[in-house]
Amino acid sequence: MTVRQKPRPERVLHMADVLNKLGHSRAQNLLLRLATRDPRLAQALRLVMFRFADLVQVRDRSFQVLYAAIERDTWLLAMRSAPDAIRTKLLANLSVRARAMFTDDLDTMSKQRRSDVEQAQAQIVATALRLEREGKVYIDRPGAPEVYV
Repeated sequence: MTVRQKPRPERVLHMADVLNKLGHSRAQNLLLRLATRDPRLAQALRLVMFRFADLVQVRDRSFQVLYAAIERDTWLLAMRSAPDAIRTKLLANLSVRARAMFTDDLDTMSKQRRSDVEQAQAQIVATALRLEREGKVYIDRPGAPEVYV
């Protein structure tokens, strides 16, 4: 009996790069098949393939659903080192009052450990992927077929 080892980060990054080049549909099919054999590797690949900076690809209505699914403090922590495009997207999807409060809280927030910020960002990414699987949010991805209803 063999014991599966934790996937090595450099191999996961290389595999994620290959999967990203295949296009969304083919990559998802391969990930589903891989998940039956090695769920840890499949999850590691999903997390690496979709990064926090990719949240700009979440449609506005879906972004609002994602925002509601995550505690405000987690969003504040994640925004400490967020790219401007993510910060702009988040603020654009808040009401005027909520935007003012969020900006004020972010401006007065003390320094945070990088690991805590990265953990908050990873939690948001994991939630986004879960909500996408559940069909509650839609993430525009290059190479993904357009969905019409």
